[in-house]
Amino acid sequence: MQKISPFIWFDSNAEEAMNFYLPIFKGNQGRPQLTRWTWAHPLTEGGGKEIACGWLKDRFGLYWQVTPVMLPQLLM
Repeated sequence: MQKISPFIWFDSNAEEAMNFYLPIFKGNQGRPQLTRWTWAHPLTEGGGKEIACGWLKDRFGLYWQVTPVMLPQLLM
C-alpha cells in the first residue's frame, strides 16, 4: 500500500478539514500533525500585508516573494 504524506496549508478551519479528511484514508497511524504558523516579515511592517505563497506587499505597494533559503533543496 502506498504511503500518503500530504502537506496542506489552510488559512482557517485547518482542524475542521483534518477531521473531515482523516476518516477517508484507511490505516492512518495516530493523529496527523497540525502545526500553527505565524509568519511575520519586516517588509509587512507599517501597513504591508501578507498575501499567499510567500508573497507580500510592503507599505509602498511593492510586491515581494519571500522564499526560504533551503527551498531549492526541498524541490529536488
